[in-house]
Amino acid sequence: LDALKNISMDKKPSFVKESFDLEGMKKYVDDLIKSNEYKKKTLRQCMMEMEPGCINDTYTFPDDPNRHYTFEEMIKEMEKRYGCVDN
Repeated sequence: LDALKNISMDKKPSFVKESFDLEGMKKYVDDLIKSNEYKKKTLRQCMMEMEPGCINDTYTFPDDPNRHYTFEEMIKEMEKRYGCVDN
């Protein structure tokens, strides 16, 4: 994880297909927490609001960058890893 801290957000590594607006995501999460709407929304709904095209993307986790997940597989893996139940 220390290696990830040294990656500049201005330059995307060659393996990254798309970079995300980190400040925009932080603002979305802050606004969501302040509104308490997150208690009414599923993980799937929140992700689709942040990035509408995310359902067609593939995902990896930092601890296993060679394993690629579809959107639905990633949701299930997050539930398993972090207890983010999406119901």
